[in-house]
Amino acid sequence: MINQITKNISNYSNNIFPHYSKSSKHKNRDINSINSLIYHALVCYHLNDIERAKAITNKCIYQISLKKSNRLNNNFQKHSSFYKDLHKISLLTQLICSLNNNLESGQDFLKELFNEEYYQLISKHNLFINKIKSLELANSWHDSNIIMCMFTLRYVYCGGNKKDTVLNACTKYLEDIQNINTGFWHSKNNFGGNLNAMAGTYHYLPLFLSINKKIPRRNLIIESTIKLHTINGHFS
Repeated sequence: MINQITKNISNYSNNIFPHYSKSSKHKNRDINSINSLIYHALVCYHLNDIERAKAITNKCIYQISLKKSNRLNNNFQKHSSFYKDLHKISLLTQLICSLNNNLESGQDFLKELFNEEYYQLISKHNLFINKIKSLELANSWHDSNIIMCMFTLRYVYCGGNKKDTVLNACTKYLEDIQNINTGFWHSKNNFGGNLNAMAGTYHYLPLFLSINKKIPRRNLIIESTIKLHTINGHFS
């Protein structure tokens, strides 16, 4: 079964390359987004096609470097752009670290790409913590993406130091705002209900594991997830 699933993923990726989906392939034949290229590079990496993954990654780096001046510098205060940029950079940094089998390559990439405001946000303790605490959490899934990406970039920045004060302060904050009844991280006013909360929770679990911390209320999270009866995994 695993081999068939792997084959299906490979076939689908090859069929839509260099686009993100079948629909985007038909609608935007001439547009190759950075997100879609990162997706294909990640697929190639996990299918052990390392050389192709590296080639696509180089295309990603080139495209994102072209956008550095007019996206990363000018739109820092615009939340939607901040969200999109952070997501792309986080995924691409993970990809670079994986392909080179070290965190140093990711650190070099961040130094080259980030403008001063972004770099300060990830490197300075108070700026980092104040930023995640300033998120309104109106949509748990949305804001958990931001925290996950910031945490990932900080992890690379500090060389994977599991005792890093910022990473541990981040997980401590998450423990403080975790729902004690479901184990999920909910949106304020319960936007999206438990399904949205589960989607947000999904982003936080690897953060605890990455610094060797137990996932808080993990049994409760499992129980609450099972109660949702999302037989297709929700993300399919």
